[in-house]
Amino acid sequence: MTTRRQADRQGEAQRLQLEAEAQQAREQGRLERLKMLANDPAIQEKYAALLDKGHVLIGHPEHFGNFKDKTERALPASLTAVQHHGYLNKVESFAKLLCGINKMSANDRRKRSDYPKTEDDWKRWEEMRREFAELAPIWVEMGLLRK
Repeated sequence: MTTRRQADRQGEAQRLQLEAEAQQAREQGRLERLKMLANDPAIQEKYAALLDKGHVLIGHPEHFGNFKDKTERALPASLTAVQHHGYLNKVESFAKLLCGINKMSANDRRKRSDYPKTEDDWKRWEEMRREFAELAPIWVEMGLLRK
């Protein structure tokens, strides 16, 4: 009976090892796909309002563009600031930031001109918001965004 239990445990350990290796391979493939997307100039162009260097620091929507929120040297946007101020939480905030709507117009990086108007536009922007959130950590590693 003991050898059967040992065999069962060994089989379970092997199964778990194979599952872990398969999961690791899937994750590696996902990361490689994301790195390829992050390096694509067309993808980077979509997010130029954050990836271009600029003097205005991304801040809270109510205070965005205050003189004290500018730097002498042009810098990439900060992912931490984008996250902290909720621009990745709602598609509306994300779209306003990238298109320079309202107080976001203070952003001195290139702005998008396709602010969503239709339901299909909003769906596309929701996909863009998710895509940016996935690619942003890679852009931090590449130096296109600040931490």
